[in-house]
Amino acid sequence: MTIRRSDSRDPTQFPASRVLIVDDHPDVRQGIRAVLATEPTLRVVGEAASGDEALGVALVLRPDLIVLDHEMPGTRGLDVLPKLRVILPAARVVMFTMSSNISSRAALRGAEAVITKDDLPGLVAALRRLAETRVETPSSPRRGRARGRGPLGRAFIVAGLALLYVAMFGPLVESLGTQAIDLAILVVAVAGAVYGLRGGLVAAALALPVNAVLIREAGLAIPGAGSVSRAAIAVAIGAAFGRLRDVTARVEAQARSLADTSAALEASDRRLLGLLESAPLILVSIDPDGVIVDALGAGFGDRPKFSPELMRGQQAAVWYADDSELLARLSRALSGEGLSERVEGDGVVYDLHLRPRHDRAGSFIGTTGVLINLGAPAPS
Repeated sequence: MTIRRSDSRDPTQFPASRVLIVDDHPDVRQGIRAVLATEPTLRVVGEAASGDEALGVALVLRPDLIVLDHEMPGTRGLDVLPKLRVILPAARVVMFTMSSNISSRAALRGAEAVITKDDLPGLVAALRRLAETRVETPSSPRRGRARGRGPLGRAFIVAGLALLYVAMFGPLVESLGTQAIDLAILVVAVAGAVYGLRGGLVAAALALPVNAVLIREAGLAIPGAGSVSRAAIAVAIGAAFGRLRDVTARVEAQARSLADTSAALEASDRRLLGLLESAPLILVSIDPDGVIVDALGAGFGDRPKFSPELMRGQQAAVWYADDSELLARLSRALSGEGLSERVEGDGVVYDLHLRPRHDRAGSFIGTTGVLINLGAPAPS
């Protein structure tokens, strides 16, 4: 296994996509690395010489793009492809192989493209295209323009009400008397509802001197027009409406965020379940008492022992009752230790990986397991 990091270009100039090369021929890996070294949007971060090795390297390096050979010793590229898609759903895989007849199967298992090894420029072009589409797209121009028009429209509403109050102050005093000056509170309330707490307080501070000027220009004698009580009422109303607007805006933003997150999680769940249906593995969740509380996946075919429906509710230790050494290690794993073991039995070879789960306080709350089907055992 080779893990090397490139330092030949400044990463602040462009967010280069991280590339993992998986091929059993060192000269092929070196050739791809040399070609990609000239690409500013691509950065080779690691290599693997087999499909099984690629799983471990990919988990450590978490690449954006994976160049994957098909014909390799051990697990072939087509067989490791679904596993890579499960452990790294965001990574995009390009098959680079001499097997030109695997395109349809590779596409069904999640490959972005299949490039033959006599077309190195085609590989570079495919990786470059995927790197460019990885960059997040900016917000919709329509939404941006709508946000740009929002403050201007709100400004016209507040300014229009303020001008209407000033223009109609005289007639309002004639019909309403001293109560007319209290209509300024309406403008303060609107400013708070439109601009939030800060806008409401600013409007309240401006309303008092404006009212004083209007009263003086109209030659009116209104006792208490600038009293502390009126000032306090104006400030309180501006602050109340402003605070209400801020809280409402925050709740709406949180609701939109929750809706977006829910949609993203739903899409991710559908994608993950789709991958699990075709991936040669089973995921299990085991509680602190060693009971399998959930199991997902159909990666072991019709073997009854590996049926998720039959696994749920069973004691995990029952599976390995005839192997005392493995049972002892399993017991420790179900008590909080990790376990990685290759197991042969029941007509199949599989990798068993168990990892403990802890809550935020650090207490052990169970174990997560992955069983990866490696196929039938080799004939003796």
